[in-house]
Amino acid sequence: MAAIRHVGVMRNTGSRVFVVWRSLPDDPEHCLIVYRDSLPEAYVHAVTDIVMGHGQSNIDLWEVMHKIGYLDGRKMLDVLHNMQHLRRVRTCDIDMHTGGNNKISLDVLNKALDENQAKVQEDGKVKDFNPFNPQEADTKVEEATIVEQLLTDAQKYEKLAKEHYERAYNLEPSLRPQTQVVEQPKDSKTIYLEIPEGISQTKAIEKVKQLFAERKAK
Repeated sequence: MAAIRHVGVMRNTGSRVFVVWRSLPDDPEHCLIVYRDSLPEAYVHAVTDIVMGHGQSNIDLWEVMHKIGYLDGRKMLDVLHNMQHLRRVRTCDIDMHTGGNNKISLDVLNKALDENQAKVQEDGKVKDFNPFNPQEADTKVEEATIVEQLLTDAQKYEKLAKEHYERAYNLEPSLRPQTQVVEQPKDSKTIYLEIPEGISQTKAIEKVKQLFAERKAK
């Protein structure tokens, strides 16, 4: 499933937002958003339709709103600005909900998108948004960034889990999983060593060295 664009929440409050400008030209650490639940009921559907419709084919929602967005016969951006619905917030305070249970901080997503845009410009493949010839949304960059972030988080939590296991075992050594040696016939040259799950690499190496030392002593 393709990633969803321009939809997020404020991390500290959970308020739903639409990201109109994902970063400001003179202030890349801030963006302009619209609080979805603060919009007048008469405007909610029109703005949502733009976001979830033509807005998905462009990484910058403001450009789509500027070209085809209207509210009460007036330019959508002008209405949102005049009614003070456009709010400036920090990009690091917004979690973009990109489909399913996936979310990623806007500042992280912006970095990946900007790097990709720079590469596209070098290749001369930049295309302006054309409302009369909508293109299928290409969200490969967003999807790749989500995957990378998930893997980074998984590695971080895995390391944290190992550290917590080790601290717990140091406090209560009796809970530490014990290594078991499987006895083999005396004429067998095969050595079997069961390493319990959760044991650190250092401890596992020590167990192997100990086993070989005991084997050699016999």
